[in-house]
Amino acid sequence: MAPKVYKSSEYVQDSDVSSDEEDQEFKAPKHYHKLENKSKLDIKNLKEKEIWLIKAPKGFPLKDLKTLPVSFTATSIKSGPDSFKVDGNSYKVDEEFLSSTATGDDDSGKHTIFFKHSKAFKSSGQHISRVYNIRETVKIPKINFDQVVIPREDVPKIDNLRMRHFPTGYGANDFKVEDEAGDEDVAEGKVLKKVKVDESSSGKEKKHKKDKKEKKEKKKSKKDKS
Repeated sequence: MAPKVYKSSEYVQDSDVSSDEEDQEFKAPKHYHKLENKSKLDIKNLKEKEIWLIKAPKGFPLKDLKTLPVSFTATSIKSGPDSFKVDGNSYKVDEEFLSSTATGDDDSGKHTIFFKHSKAFKSSGQHISRVYNIRETVKIPKINFDQVVIPREDVPKIDNLRMRHFPTGYGANDFKVEDEAGDEDVAEGKVLKKVKVDESSSGKEKKHKKDKKEKKEKKKSKKDKS
């Protein structure tokens, strides 16, 4: 009896290819907010004009910004930009210089300007000429350190307490411990007693050891002669 031949259609196999071919819906990233295109920028009117990119902090009221204090004089560059106020807060504008095209890396190419074309957006082919950063400034008041800093209070000293341990690099001479103790004893009328050594007794002891040594040497010399 010949073996039964199975066709491939009779088997159903699981494959990862089928799961990869499934259509996946696009999901916007977290914290994404859809904005309406209210730009009045017309690509046709950009000839012989520069496009500037202005970066502002979060919550900056762009609607209240009527003019931008940008100066190109050497004096303003050296002293820094002038501050301006919007809604009671002070701000400054700093120019972010783009990399030179001589190095081959042009930072202006990092940004692309799109314009609306029917239902899609297309690249305009224009590059950003200048980039400005708007930052908030806070005026720090002058501080009188004599009034702010609290003076250090020394630990009260205890009488007749001798200092044994000193900070690294210091000794008793730096703190005048010995001098102060001596002055206090003299002022209080205390008599410093010194241990007296009896010189006569120490002299007799030395002489006794010397005589004993001489006797031993004499006995040794007599034995050698015999």
